[in-house]
Amino acid sequence: MADTSIVAGDKVSQILPKETATEVIKEVAQASAVLTRGRRIPMSTREKVMPVLAGLPAVGWVKGEYGLKGITDIAFEGLNISAAELASVLPIPDAVADDLGIDVWGEVRPSTVEAVGTAFDRAVLFGGAKDVDFPQEWTDNKQTGLVAEAVKAGNVVREKTGEDLGVTVANAAQKLAQQGFQTTGFISAPGLRWELSKARDKNGQPIFDPNANTLYGMPISEALNGAWGDDVTMIVGDFSKLLVGVRQDITMQVFDSGALSDAAGKIVLNLIQQDSKALRTVFRGGFQVANPVTALKAKKAERFPFVVIAKDGVKLPGETK
Repeated sequence: MADTSIVAGDKVSQILPKETATEVIKEVAQASAVLTRGRRIPMSTREKVMPVLAGLPAVGWVKGEYGLKGITDIAFEGLNISAAELASVLPIPDAVADDLGIDVWGEVRPSTVEAVGTAFDRAVLFGGAKDVDFPQEWTDNKQTGLVAEAVKAGNVVREKTGEDLGVTVANAAQKLAQQGFQTTGFISAPGLRWELSKARDKNGQPIFDPNANTLYGMPISEALNGAWGDDVTMIVGDFSKLLVGVRQDITMQVFDSGALSDAAGKIVLNLIQQDSKALRTVFRGGFQVANPVTALKAKKAERFPFVVIAKDGVKLPGETK
């Protein structure tokens, strides 16, 4: 996307009415596998801190009838969710809009919403890879995407490790369970449902119900918006631990005056002189992964609530083996 900004002008439409903004938020959620599977956290400000369990209480047997009960404690740590901004400016010449003879906004909106979902998913899932645009706010929080964090924790399973993909998924879920996490769902590559439809249990029965969009009774979302990477088949995880913050002040504004400039400050379009309007879309969202201490894994570096199923023969960024 060209790096442009509006340097002056009047807007002819205000911030979206609450009903319309809510509708757009729902559309973004439908276009985003992360927003579909993750745990939504409302954000009324740019920053939100979520407490996460960092230390478990301990109990002990009381010695004798008059023995003293032990004193224990519990620890929490704060996860900072920072809302970063996704934005675009779409100029539309008046002559083009008139000649089209259609509701231009109605035509533009679905693709704009999908673009937001694509950028958000790609950053949350694959942030840290060289070709992925990742906001500075999240970098400042020392965050990377789910795949990169899973690699750090050693939570990578190869696609061909099981008799079929269904067995591989079970192996990944078992790995999570051994770290104290429950599998609640999946995000997968496009078209994976057809591959899964071939998988059978020991009794020869299909393990995947394409009509219910479930695998082993848990929901699966295919990333159909173009965000998915080629090296990963599926992400298996406890999606209640994927905290997704969305600001409610989504704006879509149409400007009929002003100028668009590039990153160097050069004006590339003057709306008045060139008889055009510009639609500016802004979406603010953030995420964090809660990695609470569990009874099975006390060391944070040895646990993570997501496992990546990777293609065979592919070395993911950060892998040492």
